[in-house]
Amino acid sequence: MSNCFLVINIMKIIAVIENKITAGAVFTQALNTILQMNRICEGRFEFEIFSTHAENIKELKKLGINSIWVKISFLDKLIISLANTSLWCRIQSRIKIFGPFEKKLIQHNCDLVYFLNQSLSMEMLQQTNFISTVFDLCHRDTPEFPEVSNFGQFQSRERGNPPDK
Repeated sequence: MSNCFLVINIMKIIAVIENKITAGAVFTQALNTILQMNRICEGRFEFEIFSTHAENIKELKKLGINSIWVKISFLDKLIISLANTSLWCRIQSRIKIFGPFEKKLIQHNCDLVYFLNQSLSMEMLQQTNFISTVFDLCHRDTPEFPEVSNFGQFQSRERGNPPDK
């Protein structure tokens, strides 16, 4: 009789919070998503939380949510800014650089990154799968309104930044 072992790899999802806890509704929405994901993933997937703001870790811990602080480095920011240039795409296809953020995801055996808020950070990922929340695209329906078109608001919303108040 042979001994056969079935190895099942469980998908690991890492949620990323990029807003400070003081961001109000944006952070509250991310927190709500984390609580829902904890319930959905339980017994099915591994689930972990990264925050790009150290002060969030303490506040999340008070709520019983473990998280890890991850710094977005200068190299990560550079990769984001170059991501959509044709020259960078040609260079990257040859040298295959991973930024520190993606290296950290790989070290944590991440299969899927879930950006909880609108984000450009997905631009720094070269190999890791990701999904991102898109909150509101209504600015595209009515760009003629001053609150959407004046002083760079449209472009800001396209980049995923919340409207200025």
